[in-house]
Formats: sequence, structure tokens, C-alpha cells
Amino acid sequence: MALDAGALEDAVRAILAASPANATEAANNWAGAYDDYCSGAMFGASTPTLTGKRAAFASTLAAAFAPVPPPAVPVPGTPAAAFGAAVAAYWTAVPVVGVQSGATNGCPGSASVPAALVALCVAPSTADLFAAGFAAALHAATLTVTATVSPPSGTVLPITDIRALLGLPEPRPARSARTLVLRDGALVAAVVVVPHGTVAFLK
Repeated sequence: MALDAGALEDAVRAILAASPANATEAANNWAGAYDDYCSGAMFGASTPTLTGKRAAFASTLAAAFAPVPPPAVPVPGTPAAAFGAAVAAYWTAVPVVGVQSGATNGCPGSASVPAALVALCVAPSTADLFAAGFAAALHAATLTVTATVSPPSGTVLPITDIRALLGLPEPRPARSARTLVLRDGALVAAVVVVPHGTVAFLK
């Protein structure tokens, strides 16, 4: 994924220097910064379709940023937890299109975001150090996003020799093997052809 952590840090610094009018505006500012940062994301030669994800990020934060009316007491760490939840929501079931198509599997690193942000808030810091730490926490989490994609038509896939795992004898050095990958829609079959007409199919 081609993500620019430096640009995200600059955006965080600008947000910290701003004075949003309300919780909704603040949430939208954060969502815009993260969405702009993610716009450069790549899965190999394919790209995630991020339509609507900015709104999902913003709505998750807005609920946490909203003032708590008395006599209720704000829960410490709620905004930090909301950032983790917002990153998780952003990367849930994102379509991936291009040479390889599929969808994201989520963002497991989002679970580490709240603790990282709380640590930033309690440690002595400057605005620049805080912005750098904040961006680093979001960047590290985002790098854990993965996607399950289908290889493009005609892709040659690696063949794994599993004879040792099955307790079968290793092939003799003098015997060579040729491989062929066949694909028909979602069906992919890897064929190993060895001398003397022996054929083994791996799925």
C-alpha cells in the first residue's frame, strides 16, 4: 500500500491548530485527513474502492466527540477508542479492483490505536511530537490491512512439493518436473508433470 505517513502527519498538525465549531466539524476534519491519506493505498497493482468510507469514519468519531449532557460523566479514553473503531470501520469489506480483484479482510492493527493515543495524551509532548505520534499510530495500524484477491487470468502460480509433509519419499535428483497452471473462472488447478507419465494435481 502506497501510503504517505508524512502527509498524514502534516494533516494532523493542521487539525490540531484548527478550532472546529462543533463535534461534527471536528469529526469531518479527521475523516477527511485519513481519507486523503488512504487515497494512495494500493494492493499490488489494484486499488481499494473507498467510496463512502470517509462518512463511516466521520460518523464513528462524531458520536464519541459529542458532548455528554449532565448528569452523565464522560468516559476517559472514549475519543481514543473511537479512532480505533473508525479505522476498523473504514477498512471493513472494502472492494479491491484492478488487475487483482477482491475485498479487504479488515484492519487488525486498529485494536492497537486506542492504547497508542492514550499514551500520547498522558506523556509530556509538544504539538509537533504529538502530531508525529498520532500519525504514526494510524499509519502503523493501516499497514496491517490485507485483502483477499483473485490472481489475474494467465497467472503462473508457484507449486509446493508436499511429499515430505505426507511422508512420501523425495524425488530422485535425476528426475525433473514441469508445472502447468490451469484457470477457468474461480477454479485454479496446478498440475505437476513428471517423467514416465505420472501426473499429480494440486488445488
